[in-house]
Amino acid sequence: AGLASESEFVRHTSYKAGQRIVQQYADSAINLFLPQLENGLFDENHRIRLASCQLLGDLLYRIMGVTGKQSTVTGDEDDNFGTDETKRLIINILGEERRNRVFSGLYMARSDVALAVRQAGLHIWKIVVTNTPKTLKEILPVLIELILGCLASDSYDKRMVASRTLGDLVKKLSDRILPEVVPILEAALKTDDVVQRQGVCLGLSEIIAATSKEQVEVYSDSLLPAIRSALTDPDPGVRTAAAGTFAALHNVLGTKALDEILSPLLAAMETLEGEEHEYLIGALQEIMQAKSKVVLPYMVPKLIEKPVNIGALASLSSVAGTALYEHLDTIITAIVEGLCEAEESEIEKELEHAHLIISSIKELDGHENTLDILEEMLKSEDTKMRLYSSILIGTLCKNTYLEIEEHITILWKCLLSKFSDTNKEVVVNCWNAFNTATKRLSSGDQVRLVPDLKMSIYLAIDAKNRRDPTYTLPGFCLPKGLATIVALYREGILNGSPELKEQAIMGLKEAIQYTSQPALKPSVVQITGPLIRVLGERYTANIKTACLDTLSLLIDKVKVALKPFLSQLQTTFMKSLNDGTREVREKGVTALTKLVSLHNRVDNLFTDIHSGTKNENLSTRETMFAALQGTMFIGGSGMGANLALSISVTLTNHLGAPEDSIRTANGACIGSLATFFNEEELEKLIREKILPQGPSKEIRHGQALAIAGLMRYAPTRMSKMDLIEDLTASLLKFMDSDNVQVLQLC
Repeated sequence: AGLASESEFVRHTSYKAGQRIVQQYADSAINLFLPQLENGLFDENHRIRLASCQLLGDLLYRIMGVTGKQSTVTGDEDDNFGTDETKRLIINILGEERRNRVFSGLYMARSDVALAVRQAGLHIWKIVVTNTPKTLKEILPVLIELILGCLASDSYDKRMVASRTLGDLVKKLSDRILPEVVPILEAALKTDDVVQRQGVCLGLSEIIAATSKEQVEVYSDSLLPAIRSALTDPDPGVRTAAAGTFAALHNVLGTKALDEILSPLLAAMETLEGEEHEYLIGALQEIMQAKSKVVLPYMVPKLIEKPVNIGALASLSSVAGTALYEHLDTIITAIVEGLCEAEESEIEKELEHAHLIISSIKELDGHENTLDILEEMLKSEDTKMRLYSSILIGTLCKNTYLEIEEHITILWKCLLSKFSDTNKEVVVNCWNAFNTATKRLSSGDQVRLVPDLKMSIYLAIDAKNRRDPTYTLPGFCLPKGLATIVALYREGILNGSPELKEQAIMGLKEAIQYTSQPALKPSVVQITGPLIRVLGERYTANIKTACLDTLSLLIDKVKVALKPFLSQLQTTFMKSLNDGTREVREKGVTALTKLVSLHNRVDNLFTDIHSGTKNENLSTRETMFAALQGTMFIGGSGMGANLALSISVTLTNHLGAPEDSIRTANGACIGSLATFFNEEELEKLIREKILPQGPSKEIRHGQALAIAGLMRYAPTRMSKMDLIEDLTASLLKFMDSDNVQVLQLC
């Protein structure tokens, strides 16, 4: 316990005590403590191994009559300082059998996994041994026995020490040791002891690495079957160790190792089933991990031969690392073709294997290659090829190693282009992949990429379909098909720069245009809220007009679904009628005209507009008259009689308005009013205020405009009221006017 202590002071004290015991009882009690030192050389704890080695050295130095303090640093590790006399003394005291055990332990200490133990073992060996090759020949049977025992140990350190020692022995005594050791190791591979089989594989690796090509070839007839057997061992640990042996064998034999080991294993894949097949796949995985760059080019052509073994490709791809990327074109093409040809009952299983292959790609280069290949396949005329390539693109988008922001624009263009595919499954798969990829973007990236998404959607719509106002994109019309796009544009609208806000709003309008009403309804709240918010703040006219255009289109598309926002929209649109920019006001009129169709009670809206016609600002008055005309034409029938009468008075009062623009708008308003106004009041208004020529040229111009409005907006009602002839006669009278405006209008 003292020698293994974590405390250096305790270890030093324990070691000094051990030295005293060796010095005190070296002559009288050597048979008692020497076995303990021998066992200590193979202890699990490296500190005990070191102390045992040093104390064993102290004992041998005492027997030899030397201090052991001389330097043993030389150019060759096999230089020796022992003499025949010291050799004779050691054999006399210990006996030849015990000497062989002690020296075997010391020789193995030279290959210990701990550096301090290796250095101590080498130092003692050089001092006590006369001639290394000669001594090794003398102790060889005992040393081999110890090595085999350690190879069968549960301790990984012991197995490593034994395999290293074996390799060192082969370097020094290959001609003599190989005929003895190789048959023993082959036999040991057939034992039921899993640990021993692992150890034997480690030993074989060291032997092969330390042996010349010619010598390996001499024993290849027996080595190759043994290694193949170990590679398909039921125990994973043995297979891993055997893969190391294969790697060592390939380093020596080159392609012969591939032909003699891999070819039979690959051939066996077609016949083996159940556990044996799993063991074989495990063997190929271990080989792939050990020698992927060499093995993959050899195996891929065999695995992609039809019928394509997608399962084997999946198992190997998961451990192939970057070596896989050089063969992605071949592998992915073979996978998709294999899926196209697979039986219906096998598709689900084969798809799982394909997912594993795509998920095993972890580097940027691999992702780029894969995306390029799948994108090309997605353009295929073959429906099945498009179907499976769309599924695999979805898998790639889920790959956590994929730097999504590096590939998102390519993905968008590729996936959106198939939102109109003739096969619905392809559309759904592409939508799922698009959804997955876009949701992985950070909010900052979403804002930055607004123009890219807008352009990708534009390119996804065929020029012919862009000219069709009724066209909808199938991918947008899936349940919640627009949700992800709306979320990204919403981010741009709320958090983007003014330029990006405008781009996001225009992109949103385009997306709405190509989406059906049922698909739009779930996104109404997410669309409307941000647009109302932007219109309520101080932004440029371009942004406001884009918002109003988008909301107008949304009203056309979803109509009553916007009723929860009716009050907010009315307030927002009315505010836009007072904007300083003409285009904003005009867009506000259009939007308000469409909104009125959603109203059940329109009096409040018409009251607000009516009040606006009395505004002192000419531009605002013009806009209010235009809004009054449009809203009355669409929703005037719901207006109260008193309000309609009040508006009619205002309109007749403006027949002679001094501004041409007001008179023009006023005439159109009278035409819209006539579509629903009380018949008796309407006839009175026409006969008293419009048909008789007014005293001034402004009034006559206004009357002519009113007649034009009546003919344009209410011709059917004028006919029913037998007013057509009277209106025509009035126009003929106006044609005698010397007013150019009146003449042109008539």
